[in-house]
Amino acid sequence: MNVVAQVAALVAGLIHIMIFSMESVLFGRPAVHATFGVRAGDLAAVRPWAFNQGFYNLFLALGALGGLVVVWSSDDSAGRAVVVFACASMLAAALVLLASNLRMARAAAIQGLAPWWPWLSPSPEPGWGFGGPGRPEKPVRLDVFSGHPGPQN
Repeated sequence: MNVVAQVAALVAGLIHIMIFSMESVLFGRPAVHATFGVRAGDLAAVRPWAFNQGFYNLFLALGALGGLVVVWSSDDSAGRAVVVFACASMLAAALVLLASNLRMARAAAIQGLAPWWPWLSPSPEPGWGFGGPGRPEKPVRLDVFSGHPGPQN
């Protein structure tokens, strides 16, 4: 995974931790719930949803950051898979937010641009292709039992 993709995934994880803190920890503050368009009179009804949503964002952040730790420390392929899943989920959630309410375009951009960037960054590593050239024309199939390349059709 190239450095641009790693930095973007790191930023995406940190943004989602910030969103978690706003939704699950600081939501009762007037400036915070107003950021989400929630009036003080609706706070009691909305707070449980915001609390739960905040934890979704935390878990996505932990996926991206945990995947990066695995990339940096041991298994590059496994770590990349976790990062890809977390970033794809973050991006999909941002697109759903945008599709559901165009007035939330700024929030969707904050939530979705960092996890989108790794898909655009070229990968110098042959065969990986996380968002750029380098993907082999034909994927290599592995024998599921031995992990060695199997018959290539």
